[in-house]
Amino acid sequence: MKNILIFVCTNADRIKNAKETATTASLLQTGIFDSVILYIYSEKTDGDAPAQMSDETCAPAAVFARCFPALLDALRGANDGELPARVFVAGNGTESSVLMTAADLSCAGVRSIVLSRLCPQDAEVSGLCSLAKNSICVTAINSGRNISADGQVEARLVEALKRRGLHISFAESCTGGKAAARLINVPSASSVIDASFVTYANEAKEKFVFVDPAVIEKYGAVSEAVAGEMAKGAALAAGADIGVGISGIAGPDGGTPQKPVGTVCFGYYILGELTTETVHFEPKGRGYVREASVDRVFSVLLDKLGV
Repeated sequence: MKNILIFVCTNADRIKNAKETATTASLLQTGIFDSVILYIYSEKTDGDAPAQMSDETCAPAAVFARCFPALLDALRGANDGELPARVFVAGNGTESSVLMTAADLSCAGVRSIVLSRLCPQDAEVSGLCSLAKNSICVTAINSGRNISADGQVEARLVEALKRRGLHISFAESCTGGKAAARLINVPSASSVIDASFVTYANEAKEKFVFVDPAVIEKYGAVSEAVAGEMAKGAALAAGADIGVGISGIAGPDGGTPQKPVGTVCFGYYILGELTTETVHFEPKGRGYVREASVDRVFSVLLDKLGV
């Protein structure tokens, strides 16, 4: 199997300064990587076909791909006309751009091994080579969707929201702010979230996210009707494009035969369209239900955004 490295760049101008081409030359000369592809990560779906770079510092020349279809063509060119089963991915841009590239590749049937969370401004050739040679500190990504380890899902969600120019807000009951907190762990989250709400008591749901008391009375606080109103109210209160409502029974008590511990209702208000769902998580403890609920929210949002 050939060792192909995709080096993700997020600034098209910098690549012309030969910094990445010099890095590429060094990587190729180690003999560890058979090919290195310099990929300009962008939200655009069109662009130039891959071309050989003429920079003399890059010997042998690397392939330069400006868009994802061109990246796939470059991979086929480096692997005897077929998409490789596995590639290495690293980069000099944001971690989210590297992870999004890996996710896109996985959707195309190519498994990615991300070389560390090693996405510094100045990629260390020796570090990359050591990781590739010894297979240490790597993250294997087997699915292009809903990666949940070590904040990768949050980074992908923030990146997806940024690319679409969308803002999000949460109205959380049983999760107590965990969804907002995990999203805000991503350094660039300030560009997609301005305000969020913990509405634990019914009165808070009514006051801050405008849930109708009659709806709570009729359906109960843990219901799709209430979660939907929470989602819509959060978006309205925060001036956001997306609102998410979460209301459930985390346990260890509070459950009923109709709504046992682990029952969580969700509302998703996205650009004026409301959907709701109820999920029954295993009652493995209060912390488990709360974390699983946030995982579910991020998973659904990525699917709804087409990521």
